[in-house]
Amino acid sequence: MRGAGQSARRLHEAGLRLGIITRNCRAAADHLLALLPPVFEVCLTREDVSRCKPDPLHIRAALDLMRVEPKQALVAGDHRMDVQAGKAAGAFAAGILAGRPRDYFDAYEPDAVFRTLKELADALIGPDR
Repeated sequence: MRGAGQSARRLHEAGLRLGIITRNCRAAADHLLALLPPVFEVCLTREDVSRCKPDPLHIRAALDLMRVEPKQALVAGDHRMDVQAGKAAGAFAAGILAGRPRDYFDAYEPDAVFRTLKELADALIGPDR
């Protein structure tokens, strides 16, 4: 996603802990991780869990590894299943529109919707200066 590296670095430098939960395979995830700053504590792919998103097990497994309670976590993603899984896991859930229509996530009742990752980072830690 456009701006992922810069936003991840900003969030990490602000003291937020980051993880990736993806339905992608490990090889694809490792390839993409190599392009991002090394700021992620955990990366769980579909091969790492018995049930992946939209099942909340995928989110809960990552939170368990990070020793984070769901109510202390924000799950953000660009697909409806990210919001669905985050809410089912008991976390806050945000949708990233990434060019999709504003109502894309409406049926899943996210806690917040942002147009971009940068907009999410700005909301969490303040504008990038």
